[in-house]
Amino acid sequence: MPKQQEKPSVFSRVKQTFLAICFAIVLVSFVIYGINTIYEPPKYEDYCNTQEYRQYFSEGDCLSVGGKWYDVPKESCPPSECPGSCSHKLGVMSDECAVVGGTLLGEKCVLNYVASASVCGSYGGSWSPIKGISCPEPKCFGNCDAQYTCNMNYNAVREKWNRNVFFVALIIGLILLFVGLNVTLPSVSGGIISGATVIVGYGIVNYWGELGKYWRLALLGALLALLVWIAYKKLRK
Repeated sequence: MPKQQEKPSVFSRVKQTFLAICFAIVLVSFVIYGINTIYEPPKYEDYCNTQEYRQYFSEGDCLSVGGKWYDVPKESCPPSECPGSCSHKLGVMSDECAVVGGTLLGEKCVLNYVASASVCGSYGGSWSPIKGISCPEPKCFGNCDAQYTCNMNYNAVREKWNRNVFFVALIIGLILLFVGLNVTLPSVSGGIISGATVIVGYGIVNYWGELGKYWRLALLGALLALLVWIAYKKLRK
């Protein structure tokens, strides 16, 4: 009568699970760090100057540095400040009113000066326009995205890098997955399979934003089918 194989103890299963997790963490770290070391990602500072900050008030100056100019609608421009007469009534004696350059009106000293309506109102004065003086045209500036061109260049290079990393991670992950399915030691096999899955996921996450909706759907479907196949292969043994 053949001898029945003993089932692994709880401690043995916990030890195998722990070793598989540790193996997966080290494997994923090694592969991802290796990819970024051998094939370095583009740096934003190499394409755009992040130290210099300037404001540009004309479209020509904006375009000269590779920027993009956005006009502001005239109705969104702040209204211009019209100069006018601002009067304050001061409760001072008649001799003091002359000293401050005011005009005595009854028991009040009226102090007049030129100011805008907002300034006059903030001090509690009474504002009235000056006849014969026209209000200036409202000053309206557009917005300049000074880093428009360098951002476009950086994003193009970054997109290419993400695409290449996606294919590299996908190939490495599939190779590791095949190796993990053929390793007999459970802890090592589980660690390789888990690590391979994370590596493939790393590549997908990097390139996810550049993929169209149908490519995303196809990738998710392929991953789901792959996981079902892995589970069937491992649980059938």
